[in-house]
Amino acid sequence: MKKIKEYFQERFEQVRVPVISFEHNDMTLNFLIDTGSDCSFIRSEIVSKLDVIKRIDSDNVIQTANGEAKGGGKVFIEMRRGRCKVQQLFIIHDGVRIWDNDTLENGEFMLHGILGCNFLRKHNFKINFKTMKMCGA
Repeated sequence: MKKIKEYFQERFEQVRVPVISFEHNDMTLNFLIDTGSDCSFIRSEIVSKLDVIKRIDSDNVIQTANGEAKGGGKVFIEMRRGRCKVQQLFIIHDGVRIWDNDTLENGEFMLHGILGCNFLRKHNFKINFKTMKMCGA
């Protein structure tokens, strides 16, 4: 497998948070890199549009910064960045909100989920906030 070297400076300047994009079939999925989250999350409305490798239905309760929220199970999907493929388990959750509607004013950016520490550890990603670079997989 090829390593992913991602410069997220352009997205950071656009939305002021570290975001990385992956491809899934013909879709671009944008994820917030969240080192404060143990798990990775994906919005429920996007799941029906994905080729899911495995789905685990459950009524898990998630502790968020704003309290508790009910999750909608888990999905395991494959994503691609260039020639590098990664597979990741996500908790389905609608509490993935960063700013109003998770869309910039011009409508060109949508946040689809959060990549937490489980993603960073599994794929051996390292983040350098000085160079705005994330490398791993």
